[in-house]
Order: sequence, then structure tokens, then C-alpha cells
Amino acid sequence: MSFPPSVLGRAADRDLGEPVRAFDGRAGLRRALLWAGLSVLAGLVLLATLAGSLAAGRAEPALVAAILTIGYLAAAPRVVEAIGGRPSELRARNAAVYLFTGGFVLESGRETTAYPWDELVSVTASGVRHAAQGRTRYRFLVGAVDGREIQLGDELPDVRELGERVSAEVTRRILPAQLARVRAGESVRMGPFTVDAEGVAKEGECVPWPAVGEVGADNGVVYVHSRGELRSLTAIAARMPNAVAFVQLCHRLAAGDREESRGH
Repeated sequence: MSFPPSVLGRAADRDLGEPVRAFDGRAGLRRALLWAGLSVLAGLVLLATLAGSLAAGRAEPALVAAILTIGYLAAAPRVVEAIGGRPSELRARNAAVYLFTGGFVLESGRETTAYPWDELVSVTASGVRHAAQGRTRYRFLVGAVDGREIQLGDELPDVRELGERVSAEVTRRILPAQLARVRAGESVRMGPFTVDAEGVAKEGECVPWPAVGEVGADNGVVYVHSRGELRSLTAIAARMPNAVAFVQLCHRLAAGDREESRGH
């Protein structure tokens, strides 16, 4: 595990603790550029073969080259998508995240920025699968206290592991304050949900804590099911910051309500 001196220096300046792991998307960028170059070279060879065969009057080689060229042109868009050859995706791959015990450092292009855990306030996660048997492409949008938004996408290797670690650290810091606010009689707004001492509500419909059956997130949906699933409140996970914190908050409050009921 190699951390550049500039990254270690920036981490030391922000007191980020010990290095943990690097998530470097630039290796994927280099592979993408190599495959893009080979793909372009293959296309040029086919075109040159076709032109040469036509000029020499060789019908059969020209026909074969024409068929291969048509197949190449038909497959080119898929090849470009597979290697992430679109300019926006290639720029996104020019990044690396260096994880430390106290936060992370993001290198994007020529910019290096450190983010301590205490300066992060939200994580919004999404996962997209374009085919039934295809892999899920994860993206995490991380919000900082100063309004900055950091995108961690599939251009980074093992981005799901990184995003879940960031989400866990953010949740660990914001959950106690949210729990204290609710227990003090305040309400907490999380995405489309409102959580208070009575229960969890969305758009005027409330599930009281004694009636809460299951709270979780699955298949891109955050949900609250009442006992017997007579009522369900749902939201799209990709549009809901801190879904993990919301689920844990509901678990804690629902469990506390049941404990109080048994005590009486």
C-alpha cells in the first residue's frame, strides 16, 4: 500500500490518523485508454484493408473486410461504454481516494483535498444494474459541512466498500444527536420522513412506534412496514441522504418503545 508523500502531508495537516487503504481509479483509466487505443487501431487496420482490397480489385477480401468493418462500427458504441471511453467518465477516473482512520484524502486531477469525518454530514447511496445479470454500479454522494459534495463512483475500485465505510463513520457521528433530539421532544426530518417520539411519518401518514414492524433498505428502496404490513412508507434510496442513519434511528426508537411497554 503506497501513499504519496503529498497525501500523507495533507492527512497530517488535518490530523486524519493512520493510513488504511488506497482506492485508485487511475489504474482503470490507464487500462481504458489502452483498450481505446487498441480499438481505434483495429478500426484503422480494417479500413486500410478494405481500401486496399477495393483498389486492387480483390472482391472476396474486400467483402470480408467490409463485413468486419460493419460489425466493428456496430459494436463500437458498446465497446466505448464497456471501457468507460466517454470523456466525462474518463475524467472521473482520474481520481484516487486515500482512506485514513480519521477521514480520507481525495486526489482529483491536480487537486488534493482532505476530509475529516467530523466535516461530513451526509451520504446518499445509489446502485444501478442495467441488465438482470449485469454488475451493480454504485455511486455515493457525500455532503460536507461547508456545502461541498464529493462523488464517489464506480470509477474507483471497490467503491462499495469505500462508500459503506464513509456511511458508517457519518452515521456514527450524526445518530446520537438525532436520537437525543427525538427523545427531547423534537422532530427530525430525514428525506421525506419525519421522525418524532410518536413514530415515523411521511406525507401525513404515520406509523406509531408500537406498530412498527420492519425498517430497512433493499433494492434501492428505504421502507417502513407496520406490523402485518398493513401500512408501508417508502422512499427511493438514491434521493434520501443518510438512509443508514434513518434505519438505525428507527430501530433504536422502536426498540426503546417496546422496552418501555414491557416495563409497564
